[in-house]
Amino acid sequence: PYKIYGGLKFFDRAEVKDMLAYLSVINNPTDDLRLRRIINVPARKIGQTTVDKAQLIATEQSLTLYDVFRQADRFPPLKSASARLIAFTDMIEEMRRRLPDCPLPEFYDYVCERSGYAPALREKDDVESRGRLENVQELKSSILTYLENAEGTEPSLSGFLDEIALYTDLD
Repeated sequence: PYKIYGGLKFFDRAEVKDMLAYLSVINNPTDDLRLRRIINVPARKIGQTTVDKAQLIATEQSLTLYDVFRQADRFPPLKSASARLIAFTDMIEEMRRRLPDCPLPEFYDYVCERSGYAPALREKDDVESRGRLENVQELKSSILTYLENAEGTEPSLSGFLDEIALYTDLD
């Protein structure tokens, strides 16, 4: 028998957390924690300083971070990054509109491509990036397992995310 020391659990891997964060933000744009995780993944030239300014505005105006990003052109401190922030929220809105008409596995593939995450990994084309891309694709098998086991309930993105939350809590 073998023992592996220091290995990461599947759901603890950065690329898996990133894709789950995308799905979570699509499901619930008010999830500021996950939104902060993916706003610049892959790189969109939206820095931490911009996100911090937006968070300050959100707190002062009692808005969600997503709402501030969506209306970035209204806030002078965000003027230089407003086009990139609005482009990001437009992309999320486009994904949200597509969700009801698309089966979950195909929707996941669409999110991987449209977010730019999978293309960015393919572009790097090194051993580590190929491994990360395999993990991103492996997450789809969790979606398929969820669909197989979703008896008596209508499968949904929020149902899948709830089930994954249970996995990660149990792990």
